[in-house]
Amino acid sequence: MSSKLNKKSKETSEPVETESKGLTQKQKNYIYTGIFFTIIIFLFIVNNYNGEPDEGPYPPHYLESMQNYLRLSDYRGKVVILGFWATWDETSRKTMPELAGLKDYYKNDELEIIGVSLDAATRDGRTKNDVKPFVDNSGINYPVVYGKSKTISDYGGLPSLPAIFVIDKNGRIVAHHQGNVNKLTLINEVKTAMLDQKEEGSLMAPDFNLPRENDTQ
Repeated sequence: MSSKLNKKSKETSEPVETESKGLTQKQKNYIYTGIFFTIIIFLFIVNNYNGEPDEGPYPPHYLESMQNYLRLSDYRGKVVILGFWATWDETSRKTMPELAGLKDYYKNDELEIIGVSLDAATRDGRTKNDVKPFVDNSGINYPVVYGKSKTISDYGGLPSLPAIFVIDKNGRIVAHHQGNVNKLTLINEVKTAMLDQKEEGSLMAPDFNLPRENDTQ
């Protein structure tokens, strides 16, 4: 009789002992949730490991550095002359300071000029440190930002410099020049862009958010 009770006691106690070593459903849910977020964080790190983001800044540095970035779409409502250039290009060194005269010509704030230096994105960035001295000594009175490889690709590869784009108040490209361009030609194109007449086949200028070299706002 005693042996039967002992045997029955063992049979009934075994499940209790097994259950005490196992995990509850709530604990399993916590583990699954932790694994899920670990995978998400890992994928985020992998995707952002190679190179800096093209559209940044991103948290946690956004608030402290956003004032040092320039977004093209923030200039909607103005005509924009967008000039891609580099200090290593002789034509650029002549053309970009000349654009400062256009900024002075339009005193009513209808026009903005943005210089996009490609020094950091070309020739392994060897001339990036030449940008600030050039800007400081050439009388440039408009914002200058550092373009990236994505910016070059978005604007068609930019086979030669400088590359000048005239953009109307709605962000459409109304004129494009490679190399040096006559100042009077640009004035006439800006006047046309200010009329805000949509031209057939005009393309929207690709937006960007790029770090500033200077701030003349």
